[in-house]
Amino acid sequence: LEGGEYQAASRAVWMMHTLLCLFQVCVLVFAGWLGDRFGARRVMGAGGVLLAVCAVPALHGMGSGSALAAAAGQATLAVCAAFVGATLPYTMVTSFPVAIRYNCLAIGYNAAQALFGGTAGIVATLLYSSTQWAGAVGVYLGVLGLLSAVGVYQTARLQRRREMESEIRRLSFTL
Repeated sequence: LEGGEYQAASRAVWMMHTLLCLFQVCVLVFAGWLGDRFGARRVMGAGGVLLAVCAVPALHGMGSGSALAAAAGQATLAVCAAFVGATLPYTMVTSFPVAIRYNCLAIGYNAAQALFGGTAGIVATLLYSSTQWAGAVGVYLGVLGLLSAVGVYQTARLQRRREMESEIRRLSFTL
């Protein structure tokens, strides 16, 4: 593309991206409502499973050269991110007892961001350059989504166990 064609294509891409960001804001609100209705951990886990299932086709569409397929792929990833992002604050806060909450969140969240967020570009570039297949990055995202869903399930299980033990202690004191 040269001159004016490049600028027009660039504007179209930015417009598509902006509209998809607005779409994600709407999905965030909807996912928050789902979290209130069905439970934040369920919605977050669903986001991880959805990412595991949809990451490869979404990235394939984004790399296909079709504007419509690219928009659909980006919208799919936006839904997955919204399901996790809308419920993350509540899930993090309720995952730890008050006495250690701040330390656990600070260390856990920042370590995860540094490890996965800080290396995502490098890993994605290495995966794509070694395979020449955008789906390889999707497999990486899918595995991370699945690991996230398993982590959410495990924290929910541990939370229920803690609550049950607390209730047993409370009842044993009242007897």
